[in-house]
Amino acid sequence: MGTYSWAVREMERQYCHKENKKWQQIMLLNFFVIAKMFKDNEKQLRRGENAYTSGHVKNMTFNSEMEPAILKGDVHASMKKRIYNVEVIIIVLMVTSSHCSCPRGQVVCHHLAALLYYAHYNISSTDVQRQWGTTASKISIDDPIETIDEIYHFKQPYTAISGEISSSKIKDFKKNLGQTNVVGFSWLGTVFLLDFLFSGER
Repeated sequence: MGTYSWAVREMERQYCHKENKKWQQIMLLNFFVIAKMFKDNEKQLRRGENAYTSGHVKNMTFNSEMEPAILKGDVHASMKKRIYNVEVIIIVLMVTSSHCSCPRGQVVCHHLAALLYYAHYNISSTDVQRQWGTTASKISIDDPIETIDEIYHFKQPYTAISGEISSSKIKDFKKNLGQTNVVGFSWLGTVFLLDFLFSGER
């Protein structure tokens, strides 16, 4: 058994007792709970840590009086234009279920990790039901998404050349193309299809 697995089992053995209510509250969101949940998703855990330190967690509510305990929060997306709703159901030393409104949905995501980091550093053993966060207005996840054209405001359609090409230049180009073309399709511009179909050269 690895050191990580042994540590988890040992802490569960010591603290997962129904009569140990005080320890249940203290250990509810210890970091090893988060690490255990993301042991196969280290990338999402690191992204969640970055999101937490960057202040992407907008607000959080926690209620330990309910069984199981419920943790909810709103987390900004990476570009901070959208907000995703995260909900976590927690039983002592175990996140039993979670959901995020981001495209990953039921799968663990960095928004979930960010909320758990926030909870780890803000929820104390004396908190029963409390709300954290800013009072700024929320950004709806239904807000329209800006397109590239709307962001950069292209002044005019892209053209590979400046100015217009005269008909004489086009004729010269076709003439040169017909003389040097080695692909075998230069006849397409000079032979009518119907003349070819009704000729005796089929």
